Amino acid sequence: MEHILADAGLRMTYLRHPYQLDELNQETILQDLSEGGIESLTAAYLTNINLSEYDHLVLATDCGTARTVGMLGINEGSIGEERFLKLRTAFVAPDARGRGIMDRMAAHALLRVASFGPVPQVIVARTSNPGWYRNLRRLTKRFTGAIFFPDHDYPATRLDSVKLARSLARQLAPTLHFDTGTARLRGGRIAAGLPYGRPGARPHCKDPRIEALFGRHLQPADQMLLTIDLRSQTEASILEDARKVYRARELRRFKTIAVLTAAALLDLCLNTSALTI
Repeated sequence: MEHILADAGLRMTYLRHPYQLDELNQETILQDLSEGGIESLTAAYLTNINLSEYDHLVLATDCGTARTVGMLGINEGSIGEERFLKLRTAFVAPDARGRGIMDRMAAHALLRVASFGPVPQVIVARTSNPGWYRNLRRLTKRFTGAIFFPDHDYPATRLDSVKLARSLARQLAPTLHFDTGTARLRGGRIAAGLPYGRPGARPHCKDPRIEALFGRHLQPADQMLLTIDLRSQTEASILEDARKVYRARELRRFKTIAVLTAAALLDLCLNTSALTI
């Protein structure tokens, strides 16, 4: 299922059926995402993923180049009657970052999931990447009443946030020690079968507070469990916020779209061959 964002010069493709995922040209997609240079640990991770393992997959394609520039792989889970979405793999090509692609893919996923039933109101991710922390924290702020955990701006943690995170940790990583004060999953990368390097080898971000948070609390083999709690919102409110995120105009202009009008971009998208699925 495809949707074109003409103003952003992007085509969003949402996939969920096993036969669609099995028929993707995974090699081409991962090669596209790797263009522009990526960190060695990220490259090692990308070579080991299997797109058919996701319950929901969103791909972002640049209309000007027909190249895949973003990918978001999601799995569903539940704690009792509480359903959640686990953002399992998220990546934007280095030369396409700064265009709001990750936020748009997450919003698009919520909107598409809603077409098949009630929207899960809990989102979770495991990461050792401070840039992913920054992105999810920023995304949380775009949803009315959403709560992000752990939030470095709010050292006085809400008890309901801790309780939710602890329940998710037991579900997703039952054999690992979870530190509720820092949301640290000790040895999370090892347990997930992910590569890890020496201290200082992990990705970095430009926010010194987030860098300090990861530097103080995480060892190279550790992960942080991040949660977005949307339970204080109605489903209608969640979807309205998701639409705003998805359709938001870019604050920056890029070479690939600066000389094209919205009409020209729309025509380009419609006449570009679709991904092989």
